[in-house]
Amino acid sequence: MRAIALAVLCVSSTAAAAPKLASYYAPLFEKGKTFTYALSVINFDYVEKKDGTYKSVKMKPERSTFTCTVTAVSAFPDAVVSTIECDREIDSAYSFRVDGAWVATKAGVWHEGGDTLPVSAADMEKLGAPRMRASPRVSTKRTKDDFGGYYTESVTSPRKGTWCTNADTTKAGAGDGAIETMCFTAGKGVTRGLFDYYGGTPRIVEYTLKK
Repeated sequence: MRAIALAVLCVSSTAAAAPKLASYYAPLFEKGKTFTYALSVINFDYVEKKDGTYKSVKMKPERSTFTCTVTAVSAFPDAVVSTIECDREIDSAYSFRVDGAWVATKAGVWHEGGDTLPVSAADMEKLGAPRMRASPRVSTKRTKDDFGGYYTESVTSPRKGTWCTNADTTKAGAGDGAIETMCFTAGKGVTRGLFDYYGGTPRIVEYTLKK
């Protein structure tokens, strides 16, 4: 995470104050703040059918909790950077988890797992669209891939004060598909995450904020 902080430090520290953060992800940038989540992990078993083929069957959910803490926050003229650490790794897939580096600019918030970021907030768009925009709108975008399939990206607002980003690659023409969701709630931060994986080792991992 040190490289991320150093990258943003390249922006002049003599400019205006750090950008104002939207209320639904501002808690991710409060040093020392903790988030406790209820975790459900559903694995699948393979059962042989009468014709000799196999079908996947959901197993009972494995339930537990985990806690994440904002361990470091750095504010710069164009961005605010935070590091969140959790007391356990809930899944090998990084993108839907809470832990890692978060970077917010006036455009929105990014969740980045790489070692380095662009040297200015203006270059953040090179990482793609923000995980959540500062002024989100309900939307759906379907994109054809190069293998005859497509993937869908959407932003939803299931209830007032909550915004979710969703990605569905289960109709993609290549690779293992998954449904991924991350929700943010005003004044609370990340309140839900879902990873429903359709690959060789299917599983459904979901967490919801307890406090």
